[in-house]
Amino acid sequence: MVEVVVAVTGASGPKLAEGLLKALKGEETHLIISSGAREVAKHEGADLNAMEELSDFVWGENDMSSPLASSSNPVDAMVIVP
Repeated sequence: MVEVVVAVTGASGPKLAEGLLKALKGEETHLIISSGAREVAKHEGADLNAMEELSDFVWGENDMSSPLASSSNPVDAMVIVP
Protein backbone atom coordinates (compact mmCIF):
# COMPACT_ATOMS: atom_id res chain seq x y z
CA MET A 1 0.00 0.00 0.00
CA VAL A 2 1.25 3.47 -0.91
CA GLU A 3 0.83 6.40 1.50
CA VAL A 4 -0.25 9.53 -0.41
CA VAL A 5 -0.94 13.07 0.79
CA VAL A 6 -3.56 14.97 -1.24
CA ALA A 7 -3.42 18.72 -0.62
CA VAL A 8 -6.28 20.77 -2.07
CA THR A 9 -5.43 24.45 -2.46
CA GLY A 10 -8.27 26.17 -4.29
CA ALA A 11 -9.37 27.01 -7.84
CA SER A 12 -10.83 23.78 -9.26
CA GLY A 13 -9.16 21.66 -6.59
CA PRO A 14 -12.25 20.33 -4.83
CA LYS A 15 -13.74 18.74 -7.95
CA LEU A 16 -10.41 17.37 -9.18
CA ALA A 17 -9.43 16.03 -5.76
CA GLU A 18 -12.58 13.94 -5.44
CA GLY A 19 -11.72 12.13 -8.69
CA LEU A 20 -8.13 11.64 -7.56
CA LEU A 21 -9.21 10.19 -4.22
CA LYS A 22 -11.52 7.76 -6.02
CA ALA A 23 -8.59 6.68 -8.21
CA LEU A 24 -6.42 6.19 -5.11
CA LYS A 25 -8.93 3.86 -3.47
CA GLY A 26 -7.01 1.07 -1.78
CA GLU A 27 -4.05 3.31 -0.98
CA GLU A 28 -3.59 5.11 2.35
CA THR A 29 -4.60 8.73 1.79
CA HIS A 30 -4.15 11.85 3.89
CA LEU A 31 -6.28 14.84 2.89
CA ILE A 32 -5.47 18.48 3.61
CA ILE A 33 -7.94 21.14 2.40
CA SER A 34 -6.80 24.77 2.55
CA SER A 35 -9.12 27.52 3.69
CA GLY A 36 -9.04 28.87 0.13
CA ALA A 37 -10.20 25.52 -1.25
CA ARG A 38 -13.01 25.42 1.31
CA GLU A 39 -14.15 28.86 0.14
CA VAL A 40 -14.05 27.81 -3.53
CA ALA A 41 -15.98 24.64 -2.68
CA LYS A 42 -18.82 26.75 -1.26
CA HIS A 43 -19.09 28.71 -4.53
CA GLU A 44 -18.74 25.67 -6.81
CA GLY A 45 -21.05 23.46 -4.78
CA ALA A 46 -18.35 20.83 -4.24
CA ASP A 47 -19.09 18.23 -1.58
CA LEU A 48 -16.19 18.35 0.89
CA ASN A 49 -17.82 15.65 3.00
CA ALA A 50 -17.56 13.23 0.08
CA MET A 51 -13.84 13.98 -0.26
CA GLU A 52 -13.30 13.52 3.46
CA GLU A 53 -15.15 10.19 3.42
CA LEU A 54 -12.90 8.97 0.58
CA SER A 55 -9.79 9.74 2.65
CA ASP A 56 -8.28 7.63 5.39
CA PHE A 57 -7.15 10.72 7.31
CA VAL A 58 -8.20 14.39 7.17
CA TRP A 59 -5.90 17.08 8.59
CA GLY A 60 -6.28 20.83 9.03
CA GLU A 61 -3.92 23.03 7.04
CA ASN A 62 -2.33 24.34 10.26
CA ASP A 63 -2.56 21.13 12.30
CA MET A 64 0.86 20.80 13.92
CA SER A 65 -0.28 17.63 15.71
CA SER A 66 -0.60 15.88 12.35
CA PRO A 67 2.10 13.28 11.69
CA LEU A 68 2.59 15.04 8.35
CA ALA A 69 4.05 18.03 10.21
CA SER A 70 7.09 15.94 11.18
CA SER A 71 9.97 15.12 8.88
CA SER A 72 10.35 11.85 10.78
CA ASN A 73 7.11 10.62 9.19
CA PRO A 74 7.89 10.30 5.46
CA VAL A 75 5.15 9.49 2.96
CA ASP A 76 5.47 7.87 -0.45
CA ALA A 77 3.93 10.68 -2.49
CA MET A 78 2.19 14.03 -2.31
CA VAL A 79 -0.17 15.53 -4.85
CA ILE A 80 -1.01 19.24 -4.73
CA VAL A 81 -4.36 19.79 -6.41
CA PRO A 82 -4.61 23.51 -7.31
